[in-house]
Amino acid sequence: MMIEKKMIQLDKVSFSYEPGRPILQDLSLHIHKGESVGLIGANGAGKSTILKLMLGLLTAQSGTVRVDGLDMNKENIATIRRKLGFVLQNSDNQLFMPTGEEDMMFAPLNYGMDREEAEKKVDRVLEQLNLTDLKYRHNHRISGGEKRMAAIATILMMEPDVPATEAYKVSKKRTEGFKAKMFWADLLWIVIVWVAFLILVLLAQIKYIGFIFGLVAFLLYLAFCLFAVLFAGLIQAAFYVEIQ
Repeated sequence: MMIEKKMIQLDKVSFSYEPGRPILQDLSLHIHKGESVGLIGANGAGKSTILKLMLGLLTAQSGTVRVDGLDMNKENIATIRRKLGFVLQNSDNQLFMPTGEEDMMFAPLNYGMDREEAEKKVDRVLEQLNLTDLKYRHNHRISGGEKRMAAIATILMMEPDVPATEAYKVSKKRTEGFKAKMFWADLLWIVIVWVAFLILVLLAQIKYIGFIFGLVAFLLYLAFCLFAVLFAGLIQAAFYVEIQ
């Protein structure tokens, strides 16, 4: 039986941000080439900490971290980071160029890729993710979900062995599904706003406006809270690691 190569190895790793309050304690995690692994847990469970240890952004206080057989140390960290792709939780911290295309080409051009080749690669990645409409759009004029997808596209430009994100698996089908949910969520919000506006116009024509206005405002507030909770449930607070 063929044994797949270990891409990520954490052996008896412990880490804490504050003395006496361990986030990870004697954690062992092995991810083989070809595996897809999702870590799901509550806020503060250590999901992002594990990811940062894999990238060398944090140093384990005990135990060992290896990526593709390389020990995490000063000599190997540059090579290791070429093998890993990390999508930050806040996409605004990752997108700093005017357009999606320029953000996607930034890293390849700085690593010596020819501009014409980089432009062709941008087209391939955007087509793969069904995001061709983001190529020339300005980053400050796209939605939060689109920023997340644009950030993922910048990572895929470098073809990392281990792309990792604190969001969800990227695929054409998943992208289309997410866009559909975003559309219906936006449409629902527009309907709520217009209905509220019409109600307020009608209320202005009748007596006891103060009491009725307060009641309607309270009901709209409850509706907004319910909408926010339902929409937030579309994206789970977990990170997804896919080994290609």
